[in-house]
Amino acid sequence: MIKNKMSKDDQIAQFTKKRVQVFVYASMFTLVMIAITGGIGYLLDQQLNTSPVFLVIGLVIGYPITQLMLYKKYKAAIKK
Repeated sequence: MIKNKMSKDDQIAQFTKKRVQVFVYASMFTLVMIAITGGIGYLLDQQLNTSPVFLVIGLVIGYPITQLMLYKKYKAAIKK
């Protein structure tokens, strides 16, 4: 049996640090993807002269797409 050399406090600190990193990554990824899809929608609205239609569609579609991408990344990380 291999003994873990880290103390309990070090393990908790490392676990907490990793959780914060995952939270920050997921939050930033979500914000960036929503900004991209919203930006594309905004540009389409400007080109087609359709006030907030594509902007709203971009924002509404951006969130589920982002969550799906994060889920796939999570599943791939678990397989490692």
